[in-house]
Amino acid sequence: MMSCLILDTSLKSCSVILLIEDKLFIKNASTDLQHGRLILQFCEELLSQAKLTLSQVSAIAFVNGPGSFTGVRIGASVAQGISLANNLNIIALPSGKVENYNTLEKYQREYLVPLAKEHWHKKQFITPEEVSPVYLNDIY
Repeated sequence: MMSCLILDTSLKSCSVILLIEDKLFIKNASTDLQHGRLILQFCEELLSQAKLTLSQVSAIAFVNGPGSFTGVRIGASVAQGISLANNLNIIALPSGKVENYNTLEKYQREYLVPLAKEHWHKKQFITPEEVSPVYLNDIY
């Protein structure tokens, strides 16, 4: 069973998506400078809603830019920490052109989720050690 926790802190909104096969649980908040405070809370809420624990998740994905300097680093750090603590595969996803989609949820459903699935099926994982400033995409 494929299950993936997707973190997107590269934008002004803080987002967590829990993908279990084809079922989605999504938590978003449009808030400036609150990503670090909200991201773990959102992860816990979605896992609880889906009745899963982190040990039951197959992988953790994060958006590695381009995007906000601090936001990308928050997502990368949380993904790295969760991966190390729970022995999860890590997937790094480049951010897409959000402006090409009408809504944040459409961007998530039509870009981020299919991209995470593609990386999962191709086993395109990175190690926790690769989650470093060298690996992060153009941060602005």
